[in-house]
Amino acid sequence: MDFDSLEDLRNRVDIAITTKVDELKDKGITCITNDDIWNYLTNTKWKKAKGLTLSDMVDDILKMEIK
Repeated sequence: MDFDSLEDLRNRVDIAITTKVDELKDKGITCITNDDIWNYLTNTKWKKAKGLTLSDMVDDILKMEIK
């Protein structure tokens, strides 16, 4: 799947990010935002990834653990 821009990609995964933020809020972690998750993953985990699919990205978001 091709994306026209980074913003287009962000729009595709934003529902998964929102789901993760809601899950964290349910656990009492209220200081993490959608932008925090997006910035962390794009600047660390996905920056050097090759052949990353949309499903891989959603999986990374939903399986994130905050310690």
